Amino acid sequence: MHRDVVIPAQVRAARAMLGWSQEQLAKEADVGLSTVRDFESEKRAADTGAVTALRRALWNGGAVFTPGGPGEGPGVRLVADRPNLIRRPIPGSMQRWDGLPFGIEWQGRAVTVFVDSDVLDDLDRHTGNTSDEAYLQTFERHRGQILDATAIAAGDPANYDGFGRLMVKQKDLDAANEGIWHIVTLDKAEDVRDQEAKALVNGFATIFIKSGIPPNVEVHHRVRVDGAHIFFFSPIAAKIAGELLSTFNASPCHGSPELSGARRVKL
Repeated sequence: MHRDVVIPAQVRAARAMLGWSQEQLAKEADVGLSTVRDFESEKRAADTGAVTALRRALWNGGAVFTPGGPGEGPGVRLVADRPNLIRRPIPGSMQRWDGLPFGIEWQGRAVTVFVDSDVLDDLDRHTGNTSDEAYLQTFERHRGQILDATAIAAGDPANYDGFGRLMVKQKDLDAANEGIWHIVTLDKAEDVRDQEAKALVNGFATIFIKSGIPPNVEVHHRVRVDGAHIFFFSPIAAKIAGELLSTFNASPCHGSPELSGARRVKL
């Protein structure tokens, strides 16, 4: 999910690079097989919520979409310096003090990793008593971010315990997310999406004012041809309003966001 639009050829290429079938992509994205087939055969718009789920799944799997530019078209590459997942978390494995365990391959060796419950709570805004199943779903939904945070944590010897296990904390997630823009796409029925667009901007403005107006806060907006609203939030803006953006299914937009045709929202 590295820009607001990907084309079907990029999704087909990303699947090929990861060795995924259409069935596997549908499973990883939790969408119907027809969604994958329709998008890849150019029968579905590129900015629907379902296609956003496809992009998230492919990014979680390690595929990075690169934008086109003068003299070159859009492409796909594999993410760099991300640990290879060799053992996913399993039901009942969540530990109160250590967190959720999983296994990775990192620089030629197998490492057991524990991601802190606070990290998982922050990613999906869990409150109160959270079930193991909810934590497992959070891990899968944000697997790419967690693995990127794991790579950062692995570089600090202080993050390993006496048994050689790697502990991933909130600071590692924050470091992994530094500089990441987020995108919100509202593509529902006209009356609903217009109301949601107003609610999103008003909600952010309220948070923004209460935060003391920090620097580098940017929100950009454009309306797609079919009337859908596309919002881009700068890294500091996304950090300020993370809980609000999560309710609108915001997605990370690694790299430079595609802001052509968008206007900056006055706050």
